[in-house]
Amino acid sequence: MEIKVQLNKVKNRFLFISPSVQMGIEPEAKISDFDMIDKLGEGSFGKVIKVKHKKTGAIYAIKSIDKLNKNNQDGKPYFRREIEIMYKVRHPNIVRLFNHFEDDQNCYFVLEYIPKGNLYSILSKQKSKCFDPSTVAHFIRELVCSIHYLHNMDPPIIHRDIKPENVLLTENNKIKLTDFGWSNYVEDTGTRSTYCGTPVYLAPEMIKEIGHDENLDIWCIGVLMFELLTGNIPFQGNNEHILNSNITRNKISWPKDIDMSAKDLISKILKTDPTERISLVDMLKHPFFLKHCEKPNENFYKPSDEGMEDKSIFVLSRDTPQIHQKVTTKKKENSINDNTSTTNNSTFTSINSNNQTVDKKNGYINNEDNEYLNKILSENNKITKEFHNLKELYNEIFKKNEDLMMKQNYFNIEKHQLIKEREEIEGEKLELQKQLANIKGSIFEYENKIKILKNDVSIKENLCQQNIREIEKLNNDLEDIIFAREEDRKNYTNKIQNLEKQLTQNYDYRGSQLMSEIDDIRSSLKVIYDETEKNLASPFRDSTLVSEQEEILRKANEELVLRFEALKYEFSKEKENFSMLLKNKEEEIKKLTDERISKSSSESKKFELISHKYENTVKSKDAEIENLKAKIKRLENQIVVNEMKK
Repeated sequence: MEIKVQLNKVKNRFLFISPSVQMGIEPEAKISDFDMIDKLGEGSFGKVIKVKHKKTGAIYAIKSIDKLNKNNQDGKPYFRREIEIMYKVRHPNIVRLFNHFEDDQNCYFVLEYIPKGNLYSILSKQKSKCFDPSTVAHFIRELVCSIHYLHNMDPPIIHRDIKPENVLLTENNKIKLTDFGWSNYVEDTGTRSTYCGTPVYLAPEMIKEIGHDENLDIWCIGVLMFELLTGNIPFQGNNEHILNSNITRNKISWPKDIDMSAKDLISKILKTDPTERISLVDMLKHPFFLKHCEKPNENFYKPSDEGMEDKSIFVLSRDTPQIHQKVTTKKKENSINDNTSTTNNSTFTSINSNNQTVDKKNGYINNEDNEYLNKILSENNKITKEFHNLKELYNEIFKKNEDLMMKQNYFNIEKHQLIKEREEIEGEKLELQKQLANIKGSIFEYENKIKILKNDVSIKENLCQQNIREIEKLNNDLEDIIFAREEDRKNYTNKIQNLEKQLTQNYDYRGSQLMSEIDDIRSSLKVIYDETEKNLASPFRDSTLVSEQEEILRKANEELVLRFEALKYEFSKEKENFSMLLKNKEEEIKKLTDERISKSSSESKKFELISHKYENTVKSKDAEIENLKAKIKRLENQIVVNEMKK
């Protein structure tokens, strides 16, 4: 027989067809099939409305999602996976998805209606903003059962968004987990890598994006438990960076009045390493639950105790959601009456003194029957004897049981005393763990300070290296200046020597020239003198001529003296000019030498200042590092002492 599927005319269908419509059991539902009663909530995805089905009168909560919203269009795969997962799960602590349908504008999820709403709204209405430990233990216990059920499905499912807004409360104060929008299956690799969830509930592995598995839900249970007990979140931060840093460093803001057993359990849940977190089964064996809840039986994790084993398809137009009540069975003890005998309505027998059996209705009976009755009587006596033996054995066992009960009471007293001592030891242990956590936090802070100081030292070392390179450059410049000064001194010394040599040569040349002229004058005078002497010796000399010759000789002599004085004055002027030139050159050399010395001195002072500053910086940083090493050593010793105490 061909199945007829009746669908709504929908443009751009968003989701797959619901199971009841696919099998042709009913047509696809419409929003007009319901009467709107009340608005339950609204978010970025859409809104949740309380409705009543017109045909069956059943009450539902419809979650509508705006298909035209850009963000919702991007999240199409998540919505499809959400309804796929919700159709699979059947658990008394998980909200059930009965059906889904869509039109051109919206997609609709027909969900189980939970009257009291979510824990977030309930908490916000309370003055204390938190619950008492017994209530929290009850809530978390049922939540753990639902998460255990999800993790043990094939394949396992992780919720990934456990928070007060996604935990609903029924009229009977039972927990119902909802909103599987971020849920997914655990792959064969065992981890997933999608970054999702609420910031204050993010686990360290989610923040680090190193992959996550079922242990992610365990972390969220710890954060939720902390918030329900205290009204605050365990990890604080003014911005996302500080919040994520406190989460990855496991820096929990513990209140002073928190229950010690709850604090111990939360500490075992909120472990940075996912593999170190307590398991869901061991979680319910913790003293916190044993103190506030009854001990779970072996079937506690199974959903079948409330009739949730039904996997059939729900027909929206015909079926009505049933509220499953938990049925508790009590065992009745059967009492045995040792004095009861079987009565036969037709025959009642008795035995007379002559061992004859009398039938009050039919008279006497034969001997064979009498022998048979004697045999039965013998067996009865034997059974009676065995009964008395068993009764004596029972009395003996009863007496031993009373002794054992007394011993049990004594051991219970000792047990309570040991439990009390153990709780005191646990309290001391938690205090030591708190001190150890504080010390680890201090060590972490000091390690950060050391890193910062190391960076500062590295920067200072780089500056020192630059200063050393500058000093080396200055030394090279100084050596170049000294070398240039020596070269200048040599050059000026050579110039002075050349000038002195040139002056000497000029002096000698002028002297020889002057002597040559003097000799010429003398020769001329000698000729004149000889002629004069000859004329004087001549008898024909003329006195006038002699006077003229003497006058010529005198003038020649005077001219010679004047020329000699002129040459002498010219020589002295040249010597004076040379002396002035020599003095100027010496002053110039001295000035250059002083400038070189001054520049060299300033460069040397700069070098000394830089070197002194570098040495002081290195010494101060070395002292700081030594102080930090000493402080770290003291902290390590303190940690060792605390571990020995623990």
